[in-house]
Amino acid sequence: MQLNKFIKSTKLSNPPKQLSGIYFGLWYVINDKWDLAHKIIQEINTIMVSTIHAYLHRMKGDISNAKHWYNKAGYPLKNRY
Repeated sequence: MQLNKFIKSTKLSNPPKQLSGIYFGLWYVINDKWDLAHKIIQEINTIMVSTIHAYLHRMKGDISNAKHWYNKAGYPLKNRY
């Protein structure tokens, strides 16, 4: 799916069926469905997804867990919080 189509899809009430993986998780992030986004994101093991996983924990105020995921992605957050 092209980026502009993905962005337009975020206005829909349900994610398009052709979304998968990271895009499926991001669709839920954008639509403020933290629990669904987290469930999808935690099943994918890449640097990009670890960064997104960290961001999800920052959104929830779970800084300790966010630091863990940023470290896993290679972005240590020493002294930033």
